[in-house]
Amino acid sequence: MKVRLIQREGQQDIEVTVLSAPGDKRAERIADSLRTAGGKLAAYISATGIERRVVPLSCVSSIRSNGDCALVQLTDGTILHSPSRLGELETSLHDTDFVRTSRQELVNLDNVETIRPEFGSRLLLGLRGGGETIVSRSYAHQVKERIGVTR
Repeated sequence: MKVRLIQREGQQDIEVTVLSAPGDKRAERIADSLRTAGGKLAAYISATGIERRVVPLSCVSSIRSNGDCALVQLTDGTILHSPSRLGELETSLHDTDFVRTSRQELVNLDNVETIRPEFGSRLLLGLRGGGETIVSRSYAHQVKERIGVTR
């Protein structure tokens, strides 16, 4: 892989070109990571990866692991398929309002409507667009810290 950074006086915006062989999954993942830096996420309508959508992060409620890819749930209830693994998405979403809630899921805290304590030091999050998710015991402290509720 060859990476170049060129900085020009007077340049107003960042321009990135990823050049690869057709169908190179690494290149697709790199491009998707760059899109999340711009506040957007690219995913596919189906697992076949034919029709692609780019959605603002504000429209994403949660992202769940699904083998070697991820399922992206939007606030309108739509489920999209991302070719990236959950860990890759977590890394690219590091400076956003997404937080890990379990080994299998990330949640956009901006789209959490309700938070309820559950048995065993867990939390139940109600998500915009419907649905709920459990925050496991090992991630509950991190979620509480991110929302400003710590002891």
